[in-house]
Amino acid sequence: MNRNSLQLLRPMLLVFILLNVFLITARQLIVKKGADQEVLVVGNLLLFVVSVVTFLITYRSLQSSNPNSFVRAMYGGFIIKFFAVAIAAFIYIMMCSCYTHAMKMQGEAGSL
Repeated sequence: MNRNSLQLLRPMLLVFILLNVFLITARQLIVKKGADQEVLVVGNLLLFVVSVVTFLITYRSLQSSNPNSFVRAMYGGFIIKFFAVAIAAFIYIMMCSCYTHAMKMQGEAGSL
């Protein structure tokens, strides 16, 4: 990674840091709204990492003399982001459904 690409990543890094600072310091507000702080921080980290990876792929494709490489990089970046978010959502739903199923089972057992 050269200096120019690092300068281009500064705004994304700044937004990531500011959003994480807000998510960590505003725990009570987040819980009051019904959201899970840990899930938001991990989701923000996932989106940041995937965005940096796709940015680097796209940036590298701009250096290529082949004009098709940019289009492939853009579509590849979209596919990477799509599957990363889909897999993360699937994992979260599976973890959450097991938890709610366990809580439902305890509620049914407690009502007997």
